[in-house]
Amino acid sequence: MHLLYCVPRSTYSEAHNNIGMQLNQSGRFDEVSEYLKKATKLDGLFAPAYYGVSLALYSMGDNVNAAFAYKKGRH
Repeated sequence: MHLLYCVPRSTYSEAHNNIGMQLNQSGRFDEVSEYLKKATKLDGLFAPAYYGVSLALYSMGDNVNAAFAYKKGRH
């Protein structure tokens, strides 16, 4: 059995979220969405990833989609 099959899916979403947030803090906004969107696909209820997406979009001036991502993470 491959070791990755033993890791809960939530751990993957948290890892992708952490990478995305580090990229966000570094100002690498164009790379952030790749990791945070992957986190939301792995766990559609993982609110921190939606929050991260909203921060990145807001930082890029996309206030409408930032608000949408923020609201999606609050449900």
